[in-house]
Amino acid sequence: LDLVVEGDGLDFAARLSRAVGGRGRGHRAFLTAVVIDPEGFHIDVATARSEFYRAPAALPEVEMSALRQDLFRRDFTINTLAIRLGPDETPELIDYFGARNDLKEKTLRVLHSLSFTDDPTRVLRAVRLELRLGFHISSETRRLIDVALTEGIFDHLSGSRLREELGKLLDGPAPALRGLDRLG
Repeated sequence: LDLVVEGDGLDFAARLSRAVGGRGRGHRAFLTAVVIDPEGFHIDVATARSEFYRAPAALPEVEMSALRQDLFRRDFTINTLAIRLGPDETPELIDYFGARNDLKEKTLRVLHSLSFTDDPTRVLRAVRLELRLGFHISSETRRLIDVALTEGIFDHLSGSRLREELGKLLDGPAPALRGLDRLG
């Protein structure tokens, strides 16, 4: 379960951990935490945040923000859907960026033109999601991938981050390498 908290997510995670009788671990640099309940169920808690990248492919610097800014930093529109929980009894679906339509159309679309410059591993995630979900990469997103590749964006990525994402990709369906080849 992934929760985003507008406000102090680390404090919320500590209180949630106590409330469920679990244990928690915070990551102050990224304003995130994980709470594990007594049965081993993981609840990821993040403070609503915005990201700043000092250099291409660098790890982000984060600061607290509103939910809309937090969702805007996600990789693809389909990962921006949120459900507002409380204080009203009826949960509210939040879709700022057209994710419902992209899910319906089975389309992977990035949220902004510097998405692959900020994090080149998103190219590998696009291939992984395309294969796993049977989606297609939008033409604009393909163009942005081409731009990132032309600019040599993978040259800035650390070997460990590249290895981790390639490992996830190669653990998936067999056509993964063809998907990478197709994107160049």
